[in-house]
Amino acid sequence: RRQRQMCIRDRYEGDEPFTATGTSLSGPSPFPVQNGIILEDEGIPQFSLTLVGDPIAENAGVATVTATISGLSALDTTGNFIFTGSADSSDFTSVNSFTIPAGMTTGNFDITAVDDALNEIDETIVLDVDSVTNGQEDGVQQVTTTITDDDAAPLTAVSLSLSSVIEGNTVDVILTIDAPSGQDLSLIHI
Repeated sequence: RRQRQMCIRDRYEGDEPFTATGTSLSGPSPFPVQNGIILEDEGIPQFSLTLVGDPIAENAGVATVTATISGLSALDTTGNFIFTGSADSSDFTSVNSFTIPAGMTTGNFDITAVDDALNEIDETIVLDVDSVTNGQEDGVQQVTTTITDDDAAPLTAVSLSLSSVIEGNTVDVILTIDAPSGQDLSLIHI
């Protein structure tokens, strides 16, 4: 009887099938083919995120996200993301998924703000892990950054359609702005 020891590794590989064959030392009859599975004994990699760069400037400001897994893996580990928050997809660029290559435990990607000409309130970008391939999310992984608006409020002018009016009649009040605004404007009557 001959035994063969399997190679022991210190990295996650997932369960692996194997096939064993052989021949008899006492004659020509081969042993039947045996199939089996090597069960993984390393824990599945835990996928986590951290962010450096909050807040970021609207004019091409950058936040760097670091994706990390808890241990070495012989498999690529991919995180898939969902973006929420008050910023929409025209306000920034980034990736929808990121892969940590086999044999590595960390990697970086950027969230970059896209400048526009609208005066807006500061907007948030919230990145959530949606799913992980060849790993699992370490609890709930979410990072947030805020885009700081750099556009001046539009200049306004108020004018009347008539310079004088008889009591009981109406006059139009005209509000004019010199640039589009991403915020609601209101005229307060005193």
